[in-house]
Amino acid sequence: MYLEKIVRIVGNFLWRLTNAIKFAVSDYDAKLRVNTPLWQRIVIWSVVFGIMAAVIVIAVVIILKFFNLVFSGFIGV
Repeated sequence: MYLEKIVRIVGNFLWRLTNAIKFAVSDYDAKLRVNTPLWQRIVIWSVVFGIMAAVIVIAVVIILKFFNLVFSGFIGV
């Protein structure tokens, strides 16, 4: 029961985050296309998506460590 609520909350958060990122990326990319060469846009988006991937991996590791503490009985929920 708790797990279902947590999964629903995390899924809803990730859905909203994805929509916000799509909106920000499309708006920023439209501004970049005006005077920025293609290779610079590729570098910029590589850095941006690399940072986003690192943040997602760190968040998943933290969530998994939390679940490990919950299911091992260290934290009572």
